[in-house]
Parts: sequence; structure tokens; C-alpha cells
Amino acid sequence: MAGWENSRHPEWDLMYAAGLTVAEIAEHCHAPLSTVQRHLQTWEEREPGQRAIHSNALALRQRHQAAKHWLQQVQAVQDFIASTGRQPLPQSRGHEQTLHHWLARQRKAHSEGTLTPSQVQALDWLGDWKTPPRQQTLDEQWRSRARELVAFVERTGELPHYRRYTTEREHTLGVWLHIQTQRRAQGRLLPWRQRELEEAVPRWRSRE
Repeated sequence: MAGWENSRHPEWDLMYAAGLTVAEIAEHCHAPLSTVQRHLQTWEEREPGQRAIHSNALALRQRHQAAKHWLQQVQAVQDFIASTGRQPLPQSRGHEQTLHHWLARQRKAHSEGTLTPSQVQALDWLGDWKTPPRQQTLDEQWRSRARELVAFVERTGELPHYRRYTTEREHTLGVWLHIQTQRRAQGRLLPWRQRELEEAVPRWRSRE
């Protein structure tokens, strides 16, 4: 056990053992950096093992600080989404761009399996954080077109044609549906998109 009662500066020793750096101790105690450094070197010689105690405490402290900062970033993204109704965008600047890059790193970490379960749980409060903003936009555009298709079928009782069409609107929907049919045949249609089409419009394969 360290004999702090025999030290000239026991408060420095306690701070050092708690993981504070030499610079932090010097600043907090208004002491010259070189003086604090010499004292701690002498203390290590008198009480071997203090440096190891400090290193372990510093590592633990840094982990706590990193966890605290990480949760603050989650809160910052959550506040941004609450105020804007969307995720931070890649083509943004300043604070929004910082949030976008941070969230992108979390997606990458998740894909690599390096996020902890508690981190994933915290990020889930953000909504669909795993899908990048651009992909979310594309998905919403796809769903919008699918809703237009459903409305067309309900109104006409038929699927839209992409060659023998009667209106430009039918042509647009017909081409879109034909693309979905081709992607399905090629195995490139996302499963959830195929599922939504089959549920909304049975026999949805495109027609000429």
C-alpha cells in the first residue's frame, strides 16, 4: 500500500493514482509541470508500481470519457432528427456534416460487428439509422411509385402497359413496373420490394 502520508504532495499522488495526467495535476494545483513530474518520478522510485496503477486508471478513465462522448453524439443526432425530421445529409456542412460522418462510422462499425449490443440499442432510438439518407430517399421514391401503381390498378382494373399505353402516366408506371419485373428475373429486386409488390398488386408482372 502506498504511503501517501509520507509524501510531500499526497494530493498529487492521489490524483496520479486516479488517472489524471501530469499536465492535469499541474494545472489543477497551479504547480510547475516539471516540479510535478520530478515529484512523481521520485515517488515511483520510493513506491514502485505507481506508474502501473496510474496507467490502468488512465485507461479506465479514457474508456469512460469515450463512452460519455459517444452517448453525447447519439443525443446530438437524435436532437437533429427531431428538429429536421431527417438524418444528417452527406452534402451538408458544419455541425450537420460532423453528425453525418459520425453516423456513417457507426453504420460501418455495425456492418463489421464491432458495436456492442448496448450501443446498437441506443442507436435504435434514432429510428432507421442503419440505412443511409440517400438510400432512404430512394426507398421512399420507390414506395411512392408503388402507391401510384396501386392507385392505377384500382382505378382501371388493369396493370399499366409500357408499350401499348394510352397515356403518358400509364407509360411511366408501365416502364417502372417493367424494370421491377426485370430486376426480379435477374435476382436484383430487393426482397422487401418484391414482397410489397406481391402483397399490394397480385400478379404484378409487367405487360407490354
